[in-house]
Amino acid sequence: MRNLLGFAIGLGLLSINLQAATVAFTTSTVGVNGTGDTVFRYLYDLTGVSLQQHQEVDIRFDPGVYGILTNGVAPAGFSLALFQPNNPAGAFGDYSVLAVVPNPNVGGIFSVDFTLKPGHSAGPQPFLINQYQNDDNTFIATIASGVTTPAGGNPVPEPSTWMPAVAGLLLFTGIARSARRQRYLG
Repeated sequence: MRNLLGFAIGLGLLSINLQAATVAFTTSTVGVNGTGDTVFRYLYDLTGVSLQQHQEVDIRFDPGVYGILTNGVAPAGFSLALFQPNNPAGAFGDYSVLAVVPNPNVGGIFSVDFTLKPGHSAGPQPFLINQYQNDDNTFIATIASGVTTPAGGNPVPEPSTWMPAVAGLLLFTGIARSARRQRYLG
């Protein structure tokens, strides 16, 4: 019984230390492109993300909201790829940065320019953190996900941060009830 109680308390304490990865963003206006569309820029702050070599941050661009992606920037130690929204039809666009060195510096400049479809505005975007195989960069798994948050804003807690706490609390409550019941019966 004590081992189970210790496990429940340990699980609860562990859940306090779990944090979802956070990617903050700021938006600015860059100018007007050759077709007369306003060009905006996302500047991403990845300091809330801990990456290892062969891990990727993939920020998604909804094809119903975003037009063209250009001028992607990532610091040394990352491989950058831009995939256009709606190519092929209905596909999300992607700003993808893959860590190509151990413990890359996530404090550098991560940015991308974009246009918006009429009637839409820039805002939070879904992102994934993916793990690739070391030798040939074969996809292994998505290890985290979330939604970008405005810089200085409070991120919305992700289920991965509060679910272990709930599980630990339920387990602790069950153990406490069982122990109380045994005292009354015995």
